[in-house]
Amino acid sequence: MGMFGEKNKKSGDSARQDEEKARAQDQRAGDEAAVDKNAQLPALVEGAVDRAKEAGASEERVKFLEAQLEKLTRVVESLQNQRETDGKLNKGVRPEDLLPKYVQCGTCGQYLKVCNGKHVNARVLPWASENMEGFNGIQRNGVNYFGVCVVPAAMYQNIMCGVANYETMKRKSRFDLGKIRGWDKEVRMAEAQGFTLTPN
Repeated sequence: MGMFGEKNKKSGDSARQDEEKARAQDQRAGDEAAVDKNAQLPALVEGAVDRAKEAGASEERVKFLEAQLEKLTRVVESLQNQRETDGKLNKGVRPEDLLPKYVQCGTCGQYLKVCNGKHVNARVLPWASENMEGFNGIQRNGVNYFGVCVVPAAMYQNIMCGVANYETMKRKSRFDLGKIRGWDKEVRMAEAQGFTLTPN
């Protein structure tokens, strides 16, 4: 057992007293940092196996407790190693880089990683008044932009292209109204084959 060496092994009574003291201290200090509590953990569980033996627990129970104690030792050691590694890695990191990736910007509504705090004003409306009907704005990543609004500088061209595409679609649908389709098409094909449809 790496954390609980045989050299530091205490007698049953003194180990129990240390354990009770550590438990009382742990209950009093509920707001202490988890790092400080990790250091107290060995004193809290050191006498668990000895107490079980003294209480007359079965051999299976004692083996189970020893196995759990061994697992706990490995977990604590790995957490301590991870904390040391994280401390070394984060020394040269700016605090804003430690923010989660998906924090939303209060100005434009996009994620901070998308806008990087750079915004521009944009007119997210069709230029031709006849194209206004049915325009609901341009939606990007769940945020709807409509009217004169603030948009991320990185998305400005993309949003303006969305408006231009909408206007092109509306203009094309208006021009298509005069084209031949449906039963008119069949009439034109019949006339092309030599049939004439003239009223009597």
